[in-house]
Amino acid sequence: MTSKVILSDYEMDEKVQEFRKWINLQSHLPQNIEKMLLLRYLKTYNFNLEKAQKLLEYSLDIRANNQHIFTGRDPLSPEIAGMLNAIEIVPMLKATPENFKVCILRLIDYNSTNFVFNDVIKTFFMFADLRLISPDPNPELADGEIPIFDMKGMTIWHLFRVNFSTLRLYFKYVQEAHPVRVTQCHVINCTPLLTKIMSLIRPLLKPEVAARLQFHSPDTDTLFKCIPRDLLPTEYGGTAGPIANMKDYWMKRLMEKRNYLKNDSNWIVDSKVDSNNNPMHDKE
Repeated sequence: MTSKVILSDYEMDEKVQEFRKWINLQSHLPQNIEKMLLLRYLKTYNFNLEKAQKLLEYSLDIRANNQHIFTGRDPLSPEIAGMLNAIEIVPMLKATPENFKVCILRLIDYNSTNFVFNDVIKTFFMFADLRLISPDPNPELADGEIPIFDMKGMTIWHLFRVNFSTLRLYFKYVQEAHPVRVTQCHVINCTPLLTKIMSLIRPLLKPEVAARLQFHSPDTDTLFKCIPRDLLPTEYGGTAGPIANMKDYWMKRLMEKRNYLKNDSNWIVDSKVDSNNNPMHDKE
């Protein structure tokens, strides 16, 4: 792995200005991209401007070709509001000692009829975009991401509602086009159903991503070997307070940025670029 590049605020501003100059010459790209988002693309490739440019174009091209997932993202719409009542996407408010962000994803409504898979993925990416433009727990940009998928409440009936083409899109985007470096991935409250789930998703995982997966059975404390207790909410045996407090913070943030997330011109290119011209995917 390439050594981590550390830049001063002035040097990062210069990089962002270079990035913006290039964007201004690309008439098909959105011209109102927030500074924090540009920094995410730069950080993903250790501030290599050329790779960040390619990643941005690739990300936006996937969005343009899958507008049923990446547009129409009003948190108050019946579809999104319904998913926010069925699932929780709760980022923790502290980072790990390694400066990694942690996010818990779980069902809160176990009724499979309320699990609309396309809307689940749309809601996930809406929240992901919200986080990309939001400050990190530490003053320094986060060096990586640790998702925690809680399997509690998941049934075979939920699997029957999975749209495979949307699932394939999800993994393509998060592995190849998302300006985030996943450093660990934990699956907790695992049950025998996990075997069926893994048979569905394993073919979609890159080997390096599959190697980062760690599985935890119910009523075990193995998760704490990887993530300190003071980062996790009370419901998961941590000391960071109830998950409702963290959810409240992010729901307020979601409403603050509602108009921004609704504005498709922030996210969608005007004309297609070459979707095969994707950057190298070895996120540094």
